[in-house]
Amino acid sequence: MGFGAAVSRCIGLLLLCFAWGQAACAQPLQVAYLPDGPFALEAIAQTPTSRWLSAPAEGIYLGFTPQAYWVRVVVPPLSTAHYLSVSYPHLDHLRVYHQQEQQGQQWVELAHTGDQQPFAQRPILHRNFLAPIAASFSEQTLYLWVQTEGVLQLPLQLLTPA
Repeated sequence: MGFGAAVSRCIGLLLLCFAWGQAACAQPLQVAYLPDGPFALEAIAQTPTSRWLSAPAEGIYLGFTPQAYWVRVVVPPLSTAHYLSVSYPHLDHLRVYHQQEQQGQQWVELAHTGDQQPFAQRPILHRNFLAPIAASFSEQTLYLWVQTEGVLQLPLQLLTPA
């Protein structure tokens, strides 16, 4: 590829990022998972990184399994609030947790949802499962607990409120 073509490609990518907004151009999520033991949330957060199974940034696909899993999602720094979207509506149970340092290291449940919960009880009324993520100048680690009797898929994406 020549210099002119490389410059044109870079300009095209920049325009695409501008058109799609920050969510489409954000750094990828770091995703890992563990089968549930059952473990308490505090124990999961203390689990060494070497024990977590790596997964692609776009999500986890484990097929048919009644096994519950913990999923660790490291979100890059965000200049504005976002939503973590799980765009597979057939999950029976999904909980999303975040540890808030300003509240004395307390765990906060950002979402308790799934297709076994009434739609009106979702934290955000949307076809996908959404969990709010506050803006932060540093990485944030979210822990998801998921269990379903069907196919376990967690297609993950960061979305802006718009």
